[in-house]
Amino acid sequence: MKQIAILFLVTFLFNAAFSQWKQNEFVIGTFADPRISVNNDIAKDSLSYVKARNAYINFLTGPQYYMGSRDFSMMDRTLKLAQKFNMQLLVIDSRMRIADSSFNADTAMKIISHFKSLNSKAFAGYYLIGEVPQKYVSQVNQWTAFFKKNDPGKLAYYYLLPYYAFNSKSSYEVYVNSLTSNPQTSSDVVSFDYYPFTKNGSVRNSFFYSLNYLSNAAGSRPFWSYILSTSNSNLPDPTQYQLNFSVFCSLAYGAKGIIYFTYEPIPSKNGGNFGDAILDANGNPTKKYTYIKAINEYVTKVLGPVIMNSTRIGTYHVSANSNNETIDKTQLLSSSSKGIETANMNILIGVFKSKNSAATYLLLVNKDSNSLNNVSFTVPENIAGTLKVYPRMGQLSSSVGPNILAGKFNSGKTTFTIDNFSPGEAILVTY
Repeated sequence: MKQIAILFLVTFLFNAAFSQWKQNEFVIGTFADPRISVNNDIAKDSLSYVKARNAYINFLTGPQYYMGSRDFSMMDRTLKLAQKFNMQLLVIDSRMRIADSSFNADTAMKIISHFKSLNSKAFAGYYLIGEVPQKYVSQVNQWTAFFKKNDPGKLAYYYLLPYYAFNSKSSYEVYVNSLTSNPQTSSDVVSFDYYPFTKNGSVRNSFFYSLNYLSNAAGSRPFWSYILSTSNSNLPDPTQYQLNFSVFCSLAYGAKGIIYFTYEPIPSKNGGNFGDAILDANGNPTKKYTYIKAINEYVTKVLGPVIMNSTRIGTYHVSANSNNETIDKTQLLSSSSKGIETANMNILIGVFKSKNSAATYLLLVNKDSNSLNNVSFTVPENIAGTLKVYPRMGQLSSSVGPNILAGKFNSGKTTFTIDNFSPGEAILVTY
């Protein structure tokens, strides 16, 4: 028994000696990051990053299309700028050739050694590939396993294809599991893109299935969701409502990160026929910058801290038919054991429990493109004196704590009402 105890202690100390990547704050990230100058114009570059930081961007995933360098040789400079403005950066290196069937451990170790030698506080990890093709799954797993073993404190990152790139749910689930189920070869965050709105403005019929499946596949790991902020021949230029909907529905399913695709627009020379994004081709803010800045401020100050310090209990719809999608009964409010009720078919409710107190949080989302008035909710407890609501988006002041929300207790239930519920808006209630 003494030998077993010693062996256990040695094993524990050995494992404890290795750090593991951990998410400490809600991630608000970008694809096609803020541009930097080819001639190392520090003042100009700083203004570019100030613009992003003012929009509450804190995480950069690349790639950068305005760097003037397709081999990512300016990544060291980007790290310095990210550190200067208190951002985190996933580095890209042209030697990470994921498409090659052969893997060179010596090359991979040189990549690790180079970026570790910079001692940058902004260095968050390695960006491997986006929308991992099925044919590259084994290569991605191999690169991920190597980085996790040899630099475990950093994130080995990739994001997954959306469900609508597959012919069936079964084939998609096999694909997701191949990239998420093995802790030694899968990333420490589960990230995916799914752009819910079609060109004609309708919602695809598998958005909520995807959010539910990916959040469950993540398990104890965080999951991140990509948010469309540009357009092309197949995707619409997102409206304020569509941005709200995409972000807040993701958060109701427990997302701990949102990545905007894209921050800068992708130049036509790179293909894809993309339009203006959060910035235009000249680096000036578009109207979407204003929308996204408001969303990001609200997430940073109100929703993000709650989600980061809570456990998601479940996410529920009122109707089995929602935005062209048939909702699984496990996601229906009537099938849950929480006893929370509302009659409005446009409502989505994320239920969270605090890790630090007895508080319950309800993240209420208006899925509709129209405003809702006098939406009534009931909770099966006497919380009329303790029910509170957080400041709503666009109404933030120096205080972001919750205020008393009027509620009426009757017949074992507390009823409260939300008025002027804007299209796609999220409202946080606690008791």
